[in-house]
Amino acid sequence: MDIRTFLQKGEAKIVLFACYASKLYTLVPNGVADHVCFKCETHGQYNMILDLFQKQGCEIHTTLISGRDISTIQMKDAFLTNWGEVTTLELADVRSDRPQRGTWDHIEVYFGDAYDAAVQTVRENGYHVIEKQRPHHTTHEIKLTGDIKFVFTRDVLIEKARQGL
Repeated sequence: MDIRTFLQKGEAKIVLFACYASKLYTLVPNGVADHVCFKCETHGQYNMILDLFQKQGCEIHTTLISGRDISTIQMKDAFLTNWGEVTTLELADVRSDRPQRGTWDHIEVYFGDAYDAAVQTVRENGYHVIEKQRPHHTTHEIKLTGDIKFVFTRDVLIEKARQGL
């Protein structure tokens, strides 16, 4: 696989996300697109994708979280979402404790101080919001359709990565 093919598959997922997230945007437009996440099926897939971005000269930060490498990559090209452009890719190595599919998993939107109000607003409008407590932060997720998730965050991922999470 080359980087163009990888990013085209991501773009298709982003377009689908935009269709399903348009109502969310009318409810909580004050967020800023933070990153898009790809979860790898194998360690080999993780290394191959990481290599594609290294060859392109992208800025990459890798941190060990929950026993696996998570890399934040500043992509040369941006994906356009309802909440603005996304230039950060979160690339997650395969988990050792359970299998996962190699897939574009979620888009995370930063709400900062408006986080609690944004979560409450979508709940009040009938969305099923799931709180996810992780070792490095807590988020709230909405599964829009299939395997597309919208994730609310208080913190900007690249800043956390630079601080070593």
